[in-house]
Parts: sequence; structure tokens; C-alpha cells
Amino acid sequence: MKILVTGSSGFFGSWLVPWLQGAGNEIVGYDLAEERNLFDAATLGAALDGCDAVIHLAAYPHYKPDILPQLFTRLNIIGTARLVEAMDKAKVRRLVYTASGAIYGFGPDRPDKGWVTPPIRETQKPTSWGLVDAYGASKLACEAWLACLPSRSWTVTSLRINCIEPLHWGAKENGTHWGWWVSQNLACRGFLAAAKRERGGYQIVNVAEPNSNMDLAQLDALLAGRL
Repeated sequence: MKILVTGSSGFFGSWLVPWLQGAGNEIVGYDLAEERNLFDAATLGAALDGCDAVIHLAAYPHYKPDILPQLFTRLNIIGTARLVEAMDKAKVRRLVYTASGAIYGFGPDRPDKGWVTPPIRETQKPTSWGLVDAYGASKLACEAWLACLPSRSWTVTSLRINCIEPLHWGAKENGTHWGWWVSQNLACRGFLAAAKRERGGYQIVNVAEPNSNMDLAQLDALLAGRL
């Protein structure tokens, strides 16, 4: 497959890109570090040429509390909309969106347990537990917006991922995590399976290790090619 990866030089992108290449895929990296942004329609359109799918990692991250809320709106929400516009024009309508445990209320200074009863399923309403910050709000808003894309012509998979090991800001010294965690290898497998998903429509998938507090039925179906 030929896959465009936004945020390709970031924390997870720097792992995912070589992993995807090692699995035999052609990767087009798209990152601010290379002076390529989501608001440059011409550059984005050229990068999409011949692609089969897009993995969208680019976003202002959770661990930058000094970022103004409107900047989360500009990059995380409006930037996603600009990407979808470019994809539609290029007739590339298979998108893997990177969501987050922040949608469920996981994050800094929140309890590890107590505000929700596991196993946590994708169908549970995230807002009933309260969002952590503007980052979580931006991810939830994008999910709601992407779910409105025409299911007959678009295949959109939103992967809800929290702490990625072996190193992530969510890991604590005692080895516990906020909500759940996933290994680098399983996360990469999930992204590739989502990029290959052929059935149309919108799906949300929790991506986590089996010993987490998440319901993983959707993930099992995705990895097995049944989703």
C-alpha cells in the first residue's frame, strides 16, 4: 500500500513509519518538521497523489498545557477538516484517525480508577466522565465530525490509544498508567490493519494490551480483518 502519514516525524510517527516500511508499504511522510502543513492545499494534494490511505497522527499533544485552546481547534480540528477536503479531492477516502484516552477522561492528575467501571467499550459515552482538557475535546469533536462522512464512499477508523510503550509521558514510576497502555508493536499492527480495512463506514476501536481495563472485541475484529 501507499500510505500518507501526517505527523510522520513525531513521537509515534517516528516509530510507525519505519515499521510500516518494513512491512512492505510505501510511505509518504507529511510533517511540520519538513515544512509541510495541513493548510497548504497544493502541497497536501501533491502528497496524496497515488495514495491508498491516510494515517492521521498530526495534532497538538496532550502534554502541552501552555497551548491555548484555540490552537488545539486550529490544528487538531480544522487541520483534520482540511486533510479530509484534500483527500476527497484526491479521491483517497480511507482514513485512519488517531484518537485518545483523553476522550474517556484519562490524563494527568486524574485517578487511575473510580470514575468509570471497566471494561470500557467504544459505545460508552465519553462526555459522561468529563474531558481532561482542550486536547480531549478536540479529539472528541473530530470523531463526531468524521462519523458524518458518507459511509458508502468513506472508510474511517478512529483508533483510541492511550500510553504507548516502551516510553511515553503517561507511564509512571511504579509501572501503572492512566486507563490503559499499548506496546509499540501492537499499536503499529492496529494502524496497518485499519489502513487496510476495506469495509466502508465509520468505526471506533480501542487499542490496548489484553491486561488493560478496555473491551477489546473491536480490536480483535480489526486485526482479524472482520471489521
